Amino acid sequence: MWKVIQISPGILGALLALASSQFSIPLLSYAGLICFGWLAMAIGWEAILTRHIVFGQKMRGTTETYSGVAAILQGIQFNIIGLFLIGITVMTYLGSGERIFQSIIRRPGLTLIIFGVLCLLQAMISFIGAQEYRQGERWVVMLNLLTSRLLPGMVLTGLGLGALGLGVFELIAPEVFDQMGGGFLETLFLR
Repeated sequence: MWKVIQISPGILGALLALASSQFSIPLLSYAGLICFGWLAMAIGWEAILTRHIVFGQKMRGTTETYSGVAAILQGIQFNIIGLFLIGITVMTYLGSGERIFQSIIRRPGLTLIIFGVLCLLQAMISFIGAQEYRQGERWVVMLNLLTSRLLPGMVLTGLGLGALGLGVFELIAPEVFDQMGGGFLETLFLR
C-alpha cells in the first residue's frame, strides 16, 4: 500500500512537469511540484509509521537501512522538506514568493532555526548510523563509527547549534543582529 501512495504522486508530478514543458502551461509545473512535496511527505510518513527506511539500490548492494529512532527522524526530515516544497510552490503561484524571499533576507531568524533543527536531526541520525555501519569485522565497524558516524555527527551538531543560536538571537534582538553583520544579506540581495 505504501508504494502505491508514494508512486502515485511521483508519477503524477513527473507527468505534470512534462506536460507543463510541452504545452507551456505554468500551472501544471506548480501542480507537479506540489505532487513532489506530497511524495516527500508520503515517504516521511511511511518511515515514521513503519520505523524503517532504506536508501540506495538493493541490486548493487549499496543500501543504508535505518530503523527505530533514526527512521522516525528521517521521516520527520522528509515531512519538513515536503511541507517546505509545497509552501514555496503555493507562495510562488500566488505571487508572494518575492515578498517572502525579501522578508526572509531581512529577518532570517526563523529560517536559521529551521536549518538548525534539520542539522540537529541529521546529526542524531549520523550518530545512530545505518544498520550496515554496525555490521562486519570489528575494525571496519570502528572505522565506520569514526568516519561515517561520529565525525559527521559532531560537525552537524556544531552547525545546527550555531544556526539555532543565531536564529534565536535574531528573533530576540534583530537590531543587534544586524549591527553584528546580520544585515549583510540585505546588501547582497536587496538593492
